[in-house]
Amino acid sequence: MSPHSSTYVQQIFDAVSREDITAFLAGVTDDIEIIEPASLPVGGVHKGHEAVLQKILKVMGRKFKVRILRSTILGEGPTFAACADVQFTSRSTGNVLEMPYVELHTVRGNKVCRMDIYPQDTQRLMEFWNAN
Repeated sequence: MSPHSSTYVQQIFDAVSREDITAFLAGVTDDIEIIEPASLPVGGVHKGHEAVLQKILKVMGRKFKVRILRSTILGEGPTFAACADVQFTSRSTGNVLEMPYVELHTVRGNKVCRMDIYPQDTQRLMEFWNAN
């Protein structure tokens, strides 16, 4: 892993927690590929800024405030794991769900070009989504 790869991922996590879509998109390549579990409302393969913006960031952002509470980078090379505790706060009810995630990130140049996202419990996440 280049000495700065974890820095790029941390910048993305910080942008998510600040709800700074511009900073998030600045930290990923134009051809970013984000893969979410198919069973989730934002599930599937999303390629490029517009798809990520419309199908993930805006959909989830309308429903929840998302914060990354803790993150640890594991591994070396252009692809590595990021373990994170993610907190979702419902904008309508104020209810909170915290869940561990593992994400595989690939960095190209100085930006993230691929994210494979794995929440610990997709059923629990769906139940929270539907209840809030």
